[in-house]
Amino acid sequence: MEAVEDRRSRRGGLAAAISFLIAEKWGRRQVLVVCLILTVLPIVARLVLLPIYPIPRPAVADEFGYLLLADTFASGRLANPPHPLQEHFETLYVLQQPHYASIYPPGQGVALAVGQASAGHPWYGVVASTGLLCGAIFWMLCGWVEPPWALLGALYFFVRLGVFSYWTNSYMGGNVAAIGGAIALGALPRLIKSSRVGTGVTLAVGLAITVMSRPFEGLLFSGAVGLILLAWMFRGGRLRFVAAPVAVIALLTVALQGYYNYRVTGHALQMPYQLSQAVYGVPRGLVWEPLPPEPKAAYKDIRDVYEWQKTEYVPLRERWNRIWSFYGGFALALGIILSPFTRKKGSLYLAGVCIFVVLGQYLYWFFLPHYVAPLTSAFLGISVLGLRYVWNWRVLRMPLRRALVAGIVLLDMFLSVKAGMQVVGGPELRAFSRERSKIEDRVNSTPGNHLILVRVGPDHNAAAEWIYNRADIDRARIVWARELDDASNARVREYFKNRSVWLVKVDADPIRLTRLADPSETARAIQ
Repeated sequence: MEAVEDRRSRRGGLAAAISFLIAEKWGRRQVLVVCLILTVLPIVARLVLLPIYPIPRPAVADEFGYLLLADTFASGRLANPPHPLQEHFETLYVLQQPHYASIYPPGQGVALAVGQASAGHPWYGVVASTGLLCGAIFWMLCGWVEPPWALLGALYFFVRLGVFSYWTNSYMGGNVAAIGGAIALGALPRLIKSSRVGTGVTLAVGLAITVMSRPFEGLLFSGAVGLILLAWMFRGGRLRFVAAPVAVIALLTVALQGYYNYRVTGHALQMPYQLSQAVYGVPRGLVWEPLPPEPKAAYKDIRDVYEWQKTEYVPLRERWNRIWSFYGGFALALGIILSPFTRKKGSLYLAGVCIFVVLGQYLYWFFLPHYVAPLTSAFLGISVLGLRYVWNWRVLRMPLRRALVAGIVLLDMFLSVKAGMQVVGGPELRAFSRERSKIEDRVNSTPGNHLILVRVGPDHNAAAEWIYNRADIDRARIVWARELDDASNARVREYFKNRSVWLVKVDADPIRLTRLADPSETARAIQ
């Protein structure tokens, strides 16, 4: 009898849970609880996989640049003093003058620095930002659709991007800008509906996060949202609930960015990115901008990257293909096609924001999915609205509608595993990362502090850059230095005279690591 009652109790609990999940209206407490669960879910799922899917090692130059940014922030600085032997430490996407600093905007670096300072490794900041993004997506979607559909969209993100994508398993970024986009797009329908000052502040904060993470795309995104707000105000929306908070936070954002620029480049109106273009010729600017002057004093690898960028350009069709395969698959395509027919302004608003930003981003020569990260929640919103339209489409019988929606979701989930697990950099750079990590681990296992001289061959792959260091080079346990001429090598050896010295020949087959016992042996190895 007790067993029967127990089964009935379990069935009753399951029925209550199902009825809760499919209810069209949830209370604030219910939304908050689900939001917190969704925030924790990707974090726990990824940490559970650590024994078989360990903390990632950086492979791409961008990752090393972001890690330098994080290490600088975690050390309590915005930039580092230039090193007296800076010619040995020149590398891609890192400034040496007037300060030693990364060229990238601060948003992603802050997230990594929080992970490094609080948990001992910057990757934990990546995982935490993934969890925050999953919760933010659910909150954003609740502003556009009923909570059950918002839950579907958040779970869609969790399966597709939350555990296996390069956003969670590299240091390239994406999550922080996407959080900003979700906050802004979540506040937008709430602001139009209620016109509260607090909602206007929330929207402005979201826009600020996107700009501080992806300046160009963040400005495009802010412009698209601004056009929607203008249309709302022309139809009778109350300007004071938007203009004041947006203006104050916009001014604060400009001031913060200007101060950061000043601390790194010495000029409030010159971003580190722009200084790198002026000094090293990389990265390239927008399509209408003339090519930066060819770098004269830089080492060969930077000149190789400069030459590559002169002819590289990602066409619009390829950009859409990358968006389709990474963000949404068939559900996204369905949502875009159906957006004019859903009879919901939200679908057109979200589609308009996406089209505006993607077409605007076409003005930049290269493209990776995280470049348009502020649109993540918009892509998911379009996908969910398309699925919702099919679910309610009276032309088809209910069983067929449910089967069609379930089929699209399951197919996208299946394809998403492959799409999400694609790593940045390709097999060659991942192989380089493994070799560099092996050498670093081997040297780290040897007592004391170390200097590793790096010798590259004439046919070295410029993208496989070995010279990356901590923010405080002199206090780092391992210092990576580029091998130059005999006199320069003698100076760097003398400067780091209390360290063990190693020579790595990175283009030998196999890569060779040699420990050098004394200065004369260093000279023989270099010859």
